[in-house]
Amino acid sequence: MSSISIVYLRIDMATKKKYYVVWSGIKPGVYDNWEDCKKQVVGVNASKYKSYPTQMEAENAFKAGFSGTATNTKSKKTIKGSAKILLPSISVDAACSGNPGLMEYRGVNNQDGSEIFKK
Repeated sequence: MSSISIVYLRIDMATKKKYYVVWSGIKPGVYDNWEDCKKQVVGVNASKYKSYPTQMEAENAFKAGFSGTATNTKSKKTIKGSAKILLPSISVDAACSGNPGLMEYRGVNNQDGSEIFKK
C-alpha cells in the first residue's frame, strides 16, 4: 500500500510579486502588475492571460505562445490549451472562506478523476 504525504504551505499572496502574460487582449505582452494587465483583458472577448511568479517565466511563456490554461475575463471560464497532463499524477486545490476562515482542500487522481482526499 502506498502512502500519501501532505505538506502544508502558507503563501502570502498579497506580498508575492507576479508577472502577467497577455496573449490575446488589447495589447499582448508581459506586464509586471495586475492593474496594467487588467486594462488589456477585462471586457475583451476571448482574452487569454496568465500570471507567473518570475519575469523570466512570463517572458518565456509569452515567446512560446499560448498553451495550457489561461483565464477569459469576459466569460469567467477556463480556456484549455494544448498542455499535457503527466500521468500518474494528482491535482491538489485549496480554498479559504474569509481571512481567517474555514479551509478546504482536496486531492484528485488525474487519471480517473477519483477523489483521493478531502479535508
